[in-house]
Amino acid sequence: MDSSWWLHMGSVRMLIDPWLVGSEVDYFRWFNTQWHRTPPIEPKDLPDWDIVVITQKYPDHLHPETLRALNPTEVWAPGHTHATLKRLLPAARLVDPRRGPLLRAHLKVRWLESTRRLDPIYEGVVFDDGTVSIVLAPHGLQVTPAHQTIFQGISPCAALVVPLRRYALPTVLGGAVAPGAGNAKALLDLVNPAQVIPTHDEDKHGSGLIPRLAHITPFDPNHWPEIAERVRKLGNYAPITLGRSLPAPR
Repeated sequence: MDSSWWLHMGSVRMLIDPWLVGSEVDYFRWFNTQWHRTPPIEPKDLPDWDIVVITQKYPDHLHPETLRALNPTEVWAPGHTHATLKRLLPAARLVDPRRGPLLRAHLKVRWLESTRRLDPIYEGVVFDDGTVSIVLAPHGLQVTPAHQTIFQGISPCAALVVPLRRYALPTVLGGAVAPGAGNAKALLDLVNPAQVIPTHDEDKHGSGLIPRLAHITPFDPNHWPEIAERVRKLGNYAPITLGRSLPAPR
């Protein structure tokens, strides 16, 4: 559902960036308000899950209303989100995967940390069960030497989960907040995934300043055949699973 995912890997069941109720507001409603065009699954109808993973600090990833409804006991999220999460979920155990590889059962989590210190700051994550890996970059990724070192050590990549459309704002408001297919192709060349799963590409309803200023370039499969041949589009309520539904890495 846009950038919200359920992932079962290494015996760990995760909800990633859940936004399942209400709208998303950046700072003020007049600045940016968005809501899903397709109604999301209700929290009560979710498959069983163990942990919530938050990849970014922004409210379409760290969604307060959804987190209150879910009330998770454990959240994996970068340290700069913990103050907000403590206010929302005072009883939850907060774990910062950026402090080093996070190990749970047969799952290793490696954070793809940004070197930027000014907004917008977008990061990614690698989930690796020792047999295959999934690379998730909800806003694409500006690859650093540290990222390249991580990629060299991961299991064969079963899926690259990345936006394919380009979403750009004026530079003063963040520039290309989703760099689109060009960045996806660069990541594809690095990790050689068996498939590419589009994420964060929903054509959401919106109001306020940001939707009026945004310039969106849809993914053109004819221009990017190397990506198109590996794209696997999941339905609005489809989980990311490992097994027969994912082909073996190439």
